[in-house]
Amino acid sequence: MKDLYVQWPNNKDIGTAKIVYEGKGNYYGTVELTYVIIPARVEKLNVTESAETTAKLTWSAAPGATYYKVYSCNKSGGDSKMLGTTDRCEFALTGLVPDETTYYFVESCAKASAENNKEYSSGKSPVCTVSALPLSADVTAMTATVDGVQIPAVHVDGTNYLFLPASAELTSLSVTFTRSSDAGDLVLTGDLSSQTVSDAEPLNVSALASLTDGARTLTAKVGNGAAFTVRVMQATKLPTVYLTSTDASAEDRAYIDASKAHSTAAALRMIGADGSEISAASIMELKARGNSTFTYAQKKSYQIKLETAADLLQTGENVKTWVLLANYFDATLMHDKLFKDMAASLQMPYTASCDWVNLYYDGEYRGVYLLSEKNAVKSTGVAISDMEAAYEALNPDYGKDMRTESGENAYGMTYFYTKDLTEPENLTGGYLLELNHDKPDEVSGFITRRGKGMNVKSPEWCGDAAMRYISEYYQAFEDAVYAVDENGNYTGYNESTDKHYYDYVDRDSLVKIFLMQELALNPDGFVSSLYFYKDADDIMYAGPIWDQDMTLGTGWTKQISPETTDYHYLAQALIQIPDFRAAVLRCYTKTFAPLAKDLIAENGMVDEYSAFLAKSAEMNFVLWPYIRVGEPDNAGHIWQNATYTSVLADMRSWLIRRIAYLDSTFAEPEFEPGDVNMDGTVDTSDAVLILRYALGYEDEGFNVLYGDLNGDGLVDTSDAVLALRRALGYTD
Repeated sequence: MKDLYVQWPNNKDIGTAKIVYEGKGNYYGTVELTYVIIPARVEKLNVTESAETTAKLTWSAAPGATYYKVYSCNKSGGDSKMLGTTDRCEFALTGLVPDETTYYFVESCAKASAENNKEYSSGKSPVCTVSALPLSADVTAMTATVDGVQIPAVHVDGTNYLFLPASAELTSLSVTFTRSSDAGDLVLTGDLSSQTVSDAEPLNVSALASLTDGARTLTAKVGNGAAFTVRVMQATKLPTVYLTSTDASAEDRAYIDASKAHSTAAALRMIGADGSEISAASIMELKARGNSTFTYAQKKSYQIKLETAADLLQTGENVKTWVLLANYFDATLMHDKLFKDMAASLQMPYTASCDWVNLYYDGEYRGVYLLSEKNAVKSTGVAISDMEAAYEALNPDYGKDMRTESGENAYGMTYFYTKDLTEPENLTGGYLLELNHDKPDEVSGFITRRGKGMNVKSPEWCGDAAMRYISEYYQAFEDAVYAVDENGNYTGYNESTDKHYYDYVDRDSLVKIFLMQELALNPDGFVSSLYFYKDADDIMYAGPIWDQDMTLGTGWTKQISPETTDYHYLAQALIQIPDFRAAVLRCYTKTFAPLAKDLIAENGMVDEYSAFLAKSAEMNFVLWPYIRVGEPDNAGHIWQNATYTSVLADMRSWLIRRIAYLDSTFAEPEFEPGDVNMDGTVDTSDAVLILRYALGYEDEGFNVLYGDLNGDGLVDTSDAVLALRRALGYTD
């Protein structure tokens, strides 16, 4: 400027500055102006390192500022309170309240040294919102308490499940959660609602989550900690059995499952589906049992011996020894009960009572089991003469430090007995025998001439004379079954003893066992687990039925077609004996086929059972696989893409085809009473055959089932007379 000279001394530092204007040329005089230099304003605050009670404010450096004042305030910036100063572009906030929101601003400041350190500051920064994190913890587990038992959620294939018994009340469920710390509120969320959970308050699961695909899904979370998501499933209708180890630290389920030689004491509680207590009992012996199930299945079967007999099935019978059958190889869970109930309908004595339960072992859900009486000689089981009691009366130390030995019977076959026992006077019974493949695996047993092993289940410790007697009795029966005439035809007649097979074993019971195994197509039928019982001074009977889980198409190495004929051991010979085959045809047509068809009828036994089992079965098969073929290494072992609905449909279809096949195999020809030679007419030849039978003769082709014309239950000379009169045209 030509007319003005300008000076601005000391105008870079914070504080008061001046500009001096001095006139020149045509102007004269001096003008001095002053102004203030302040720090720049902080334009933005950032929040970092947020936690439940702390956070950090950060910002970019403001030009001119040498330090900053930090204020708390309300949302609009008012009601401020200075928290502190900092010469850094950050400030640590402490004392925050978890899950609450607070507000802050910052002023940039500097001091003018030339003005005796007078402070200059900018205006407020924009207000910054800080939200403290809620208190957090990792939720790691969930446990429900039902019937006084703690039931933990379990991890199955990447998903958490809480399996609840029928007695659990979903609208008021006692639940506790395990978490990494006690701080913070646990919020449980379902698809319907959410709620803050207190361990002291029961949970309304039904109000939180809807039932979808058989389960209610809940997620438990504390703040930003790891969540715990669980699918809650509940059994319906079935009673619950709780087994609790007396010494869970040393003899828990893992210990029992490890060996059939292991046993322990425990407590049992049985609760009805309605929550009522059925039984509370002490178990003096709990052990694993079974052969294939124990060897190949993680789901073990168990035997329990109570200190005091109890009526667990509420049938009016107090029983001391029970078995819990896993039915691992049965994808429907109903095969074994179907055949036991069928045997009862066929009026087969001593059939074991049984029913399904949900089992919890030391609080952990183990699946659906069949609670059953054991095939055993007792007043509530196979109610025959108790030879074991007779032995105990004669031998005070019976069952203690027993020594066994082998012997040879009159047929040159080996039997196994207990040495040095005083024998009961009557050795004819009672005995309970079990076929066991090619050799016995109990302390008492014998081997037959057909190379079959027979266990003597009772008496357990059997003396020399008794074992000789029963092994020879059974051998005479086996010889009768396999007896053939000069043409190789099976006769069922043992010439050496002058007795028929039915003089040793009741024909009616044999027929019914045969037909049940035929319907089941049991690969172990007449191979193992075939029972016989013999009372004192009586013949032997087949039964009770046992071990029917791997049936109805499930085989050990393959699926079994319903259009299959597969006879083993006794069955292969029995069905070729004319008398036995005739009895099979008659029983099948008159009694067995109607019962079999009732199984698959609308609202029949299969429908009834499936409605009863469905929800519990869905729980079971989350824990265990659907088994199609027994052998674990078989490619078809696991039933792929199966549901409980689909396996039931498959069983129904299989049964329809099997029954049709049996209809064609065992349909009884319709013969007129008196037509004992089954040639279609009643004539004098029939009368002669009946008379010969009444006189003790045995003729080939004679069917005794058509010889009882007068209906008195006997075939005698009066029937021969009636047959002759009918042949001559008389109608009596």
